[in-house]
Amino acid sequence: MNSLLTPDTTQEELFSFIDDVISSQILVSELEPAVTGADFSTQILSVLEKINQPADPVIEKYIDTLKKTNQLIREIDDAHTVSPETYNQVCRLLAETDVEFEPGKIFQADAYRDPVSGGPSALYQEDLKAAILFLQQINPPRDNPYLTAFTKKFNARFEGQEIPLLQALDTETGIPYGDHKSPDPAPLKDDLVLPETGRELRVTMPESELALFRLLLKGIHENKYELELKQEDFPVFEPPAGIWAPSHSVMFRITDNEERPVYLEMCGNCSANSLLSRFAGSHQGIAKEVMGIAQEEEHLNNEIIFAEIIHLPENRVGNILLRPASRKYEIPYLGASSVKTAFTLPADDLFLKAAGGKLFLYSKRLQKRIVPRLSAAHYFGNHSLPVYHFLCDMQAQGQQNSYSFTWGNLSGMFPFLPRVVFGKVILHAASWQLDSGEISRLVKLLREENKTGFLNWLKQRKIPDQFFLAEGDNELPVDIRNPYSLLAFSDAILEKKHCMLREMFLPGQHICGQEGQLYNGQYLATLLLEHSSYNGELMNRYAPAVVMQNRSFPPGSEWLYLKIYCGIKTAEEILQHQAGPFIHDMMKQGLIKNWFFIRYFDTDFHLRLRIQLKSAAQYAEILNGLSSLLTPLLTENLVSGWQIDTYHRELERYGPELIEETETLFTLDSQLKLAFLDITEGDKREQVRWLFGLKNADWLMDCLGFDSTQKENMAAALKESFAAEFHMNKFLGQQINQRFSQFRSSIEIAFGIRTGLDLLSEFYPVFNAFEPAFRELGTRIRKKLEAQYPENTSSYIGSCIHMMLNRLFVSDPRIQEMVLYEFLHKVYQAKNTGEPGIYNYTCIPTVWKEAGIINTFSLMSGNENRADRPGEISLTGC
Repeated sequence: MNSLLTPDTTQEELFSFIDDVISSQILVSELEPAVTGADFSTQILSVLEKINQPADPVIEKYIDTLKKTNQLIREIDDAHTVSPETYNQVCRLLAETDVEFEPGKIFQADAYRDPVSGGPSALYQEDLKAAILFLQQINPPRDNPYLTAFTKKFNARFEGQEIPLLQALDTETGIPYGDHKSPDPAPLKDDLVLPETGRELRVTMPESELALFRLLLKGIHENKYELELKQEDFPVFEPPAGIWAPSHSVMFRITDNEERPVYLEMCGNCSANSLLSRFAGSHQGIAKEVMGIAQEEEHLNNEIIFAEIIHLPENRVGNILLRPASRKYEIPYLGASSVKTAFTLPADDLFLKAAGGKLFLYSKRLQKRIVPRLSAAHYFGNHSLPVYHFLCDMQAQGQQNSYSFTWGNLSGMFPFLPRVVFGKVILHAASWQLDSGEISRLVKLLREENKTGFLNWLKQRKIPDQFFLAEGDNELPVDIRNPYSLLAFSDAILEKKHCMLREMFLPGQHICGQEGQLYNGQYLATLLLEHSSYNGELMNRYAPAVVMQNRSFPPGSEWLYLKIYCGIKTAEEILQHQAGPFIHDMMKQGLIKNWFFIRYFDTDFHLRLRIQLKSAAQYAEILNGLSSLLTPLLTENLVSGWQIDTYHRELERYGPELIEETETLFTLDSQLKLAFLDITEGDKREQVRWLFGLKNADWLMDCLGFDSTQKENMAAALKESFAAEFHMNKFLGQQINQRFSQFRSSIEIAFGIRTGLDLLSEFYPVFNAFEPAFRELGTRIRKKLEAQYPENTSSYIGSCIHMMLNRLFVSDPRIQEMVLYEFLHKVYQAKNTGEPGIYNYTCIPTVWKEAGIINTFSLMSGNENRADRPGEISLTGC
């Protein structure tokens, strides 16, 4: 340290600087405890022995003390009974180190008792599985509001860019996560509690909860203590693909209830290890189970990397967070990792990108998708740091992490909620809510030893002789036959304004000790998925973080980016009568090189115009020209306003070497959509809009050189992506099938499959006019994709089709897009498999038609590529 001293630096200044470097986590102590791996004392001893070269008397003293302490603790672990003096001896040893500690908080004790006999029967598995599947039906997945809000803001700001995680979550320059705000001091308002104003309480109930509400009201009317749920009482909910996490914890009890012996307390978490790891630190059998679960999850999901989140928010939660290092990779965040450097993923290595309404986390070094995991039961949402909170929330993105029964909005609305059962499984214990008035009367009865009054109260409320006083997952057992139990109960509720009592279930004859005593324990089982949870969720990527001088174009540069806030129909009027003709004239004059539009909705719907100028010198002229055209619409209240913004190229989405070709493609497609608007109007426009989009998508893939198989694969990928987004189930699929049957004739005519009145006939000259430019550009794009990004071809073209449809659809564009991909896939699948009525029209008669030899043809069944399905061809106009 003396080497850092200079004539201009005092020792105090140097120490102050070093303290700042340490507090900023630039220098991190090797003694920082790692929450995975060996226990803390073993970690400290390992570091001290490593740095004790050559031997130092002070360090030697610490090592000797720790070794003696560890030996004493091992003796405590091996002993059947331990006196307080043994613990005091440990404290006296540690006091010799001159390190401050609180004697009451240095020990973490876990007791393990191997049962002499017994255990839950394997017969309960089927009952539990049936109950869990039922609970999934009545608990449809709910979005995490923090993650949903962040994803929306991330999309709006970064528009497909891949952003460093720490930059995205920076409270000053990024997007604050959850309720975390900038820590700037504000003495006038800090810790100020404002009075609450009258607020309107609105309760939103999903269909399943509404059905439960009806059953509850019926049960209350019939004075039922037990409410039996049945499958037919609830709406049908089919879980979408990818909804199950790789594994879940199942916590249950076995009771003395002969009719319904199983009490399912909870099922959920993102991994079964979230609960199980808590008990693995000092039990080799449980640790082996934890390792096996992690390995199985990784084996079935080898397309992604699971990485353990390493963070110690505060000292007191170390006992909850300490666990074995069960995963190959770890994400240390202001914490020490127990794995080798090659397997650590620091927060500054992680990048974030949004696609398909979801967030994707990637490692810059490994070039793979990362799924964070916290294999601990820590409640991370309570005053945690934003990055830690975000990483923990990302565990369950797009998946359902709770299948436990819950009363939801009904939980606090009734003084009594009955026991809930399904089949042979108890899903929820009966519970009673007590308000302050009832608590006061109850305490008075207990203090006055008014047993008759107390028993009458129990009978009136239908409370059994034994029950729990419940606070979250903490339960105080109460037995009214035991005066000491009643006294403890009275003291516990004395100061409360409200409390909840819960039904107590006595243990069954399943686990016995050496002397035949029963254990009233909880069982923890593991539910393992037998397939990947992340199939279909991978997204192809270009080289991340490509630095280009021409990525961003602020106002005044060669790109003019204008947002026009208006109605959805007004947007089409602007395109057709104001912006479109003006831009067309400017292109003819050589002032505009490229342009395209996007329909977008963030806080309000608006039309986005992005215009590439031949020279930035024309920026003011083009902006003024557009403003003069929009001003009358502002006066007529058709436009609420417009603003200019910075255009950020989506290099990660389309590739840096392809971005200019992509912008040219968007220019051609924008002009094609203007032609569509010019040809159509009124009701006819809406009748053919979707069909034009269907044909446009097929035609675009033609221009990009796709064959029939590639088209089908492309449609299948897009279909699956949107099906996941909209939680496709059997009922929605049936509706789309019915819609396809309704429009099938128009689709088959448009695709040349059968003859008839073609609704798109007037658009074919437009397609023909644009086709040379599209094909020439498509050939260039395809060559670049195959040469530089072969694995990204489908992703790139899928994005282009999506943007093409965005420029077409007006209302609920993503829903319409979902249906269109379903239609497109049905057409390609049928054509490629030779389903009757649908066929591959790229056959010999097509060539005859294009050559002018025939006017029309139709193939009523069969497949020209299969000898066993020849079909029949009808030709006209030879």
